[in-house]
Amino acid sequence: MPDWLNGADHFAYIIGDDEGYVRPLANVTRAETAAIFFRLLKEDVREEYLTDRSGFADVEQGAWYNKAVSTMAALGVVKGYTEDTFAPHEAITRAEFAAICARFDTGTSDGESSLRIFPGTGLKAKSGVQRSWGGYRATRTDVSARMRRSHGRRR
Repeated sequence: MPDWLNGADHFAYIIGDDEGYVRPLANVTRAETAAIFFRLLKEDVREEYLTDRSGFADVEQGAWYNKAVSTMAALGVVKGYTEDTFAPHEAITRAEFAAICARFDTGTSDGESSLRIFPGTGLKAKSGVQRSWGGYRATRTDVSARMRRSHGRRR
């Protein structure tokens, strides 16, 4: 498990919308994905790297996702579509999500840990899952299931 991952606490890393609904079949946006991984950071790591400057023109100051996108970009976990465009409201593809998992997994001091995002497949986040998981849009159910499995949780 990556050193910067808070694997000890079980908390809500996926939060409902303004109406309180999770909407499990809804696509996950790129901003929501950054927020999920931001919430999974250990508190000391989050505090050390916290920033609201992303360099992306479409990540506005004061937007609910600004600090999550900016911090995760500073850590090298999320990338823009271009050097100055993040596209926070675009639905994330499964391939993009897998790539973020792989980059998040490099936050380890021993160089050996791997998130088990795809249990039962023999694949870890570092092993080219982008090709195997496909380019379809990731739903909240997809993301939630993979994140639970990466923590070794069944429910």
